[in-house]
Amino acid sequence: MSRAAWRATQAMVLRDLRILLSYRFRWISILLGPAVFVVLFYYVSRLVVVESVGSSDGYFSFVITGMAGLAVLTAAVSEVSTTLRNEQIAGTLERLATSAFGPLRACVAMTVYPVLQAMVVGMVTILMGMAIGNLRPGLPELVAAVPALALVAFAFAPLGLLAAALTFVVRQATMGVTLMITVFSVVAGVYFPISLLPEWIRWTSDVQPFTPAVGILRHLLATSPLEGSVWGDAARLAAFTVVLLPLSLIALRAALAHARARGTMTEY
Repeated sequence: MSRAAWRATQAMVLRDLRILLSYRFRWISILLGPAVFVVLFYYVSRLVVVESVGSSDGYFSFVITGMAGLAVLTAAVSEVSTTLRNEQIAGTLERLATSAFGPLRACVAMTVYPVLQAMVVGMVTILMGMAIGNLRPGLPELVAAVPALALVAFAFAPLGLLAAALTFVVRQATMGVTLMITVFSVVAGVYFPISLLPEWIRWTSDVQPFTPAVGILRHLLATSPLEGSVWGDAARLAAFTVVLLPLSLIALRAALAHARARGTMTEY
């Protein structure tokens, strides 16, 4: 990335941060959601004992670490298309589309701030779990959770770019993205062990990358055993990124060309 592109990306991140800070209580609402879920699942865990996760405290640690990963996944996949749609409706996408930075690099840069914010929310969720429940990772494991969350973000950012491409073509991609995230959360076992899934659908847990992502977080923070190794699961996530990122950029470039040809890039 050139120095000019890097500075433009920084400017977009600062812009999004300033927009957030311009609403006095918005940051409270961002953190209130995880707080509600942490408290909710703490009391739900008092009612749940699953053999594969052990005691109620084991289930609480299980679900909180899954939610931290889900926060990053959701931001990486859905926030770019949502931001694009808002830019189209507000009429501010024209400035990005006609700038020297260009719409393609602008779409890529739009992924940075939401992912950073989601990583903060994920870490806050973990800290809330430590404060309320029996989630007790050591300091090295807690520090290691930061690059683990970043790895999740990098792995799923290509899906966010594909959603952005779809937004330029059909405008509304929210429903499809929400459905995809829901499917990922179910088959990866965010809220319950994948061993409880029916046999006919359990294979989907092994062919998508969110399962190893959640597994790494649980191994680090809740001492859950892995079927393989941390490095093996990390390699699966990296491979997913390496394969899908070029395809997502090609799809986004094609969607931009389609929107230019039809003159609909900034229409809402």
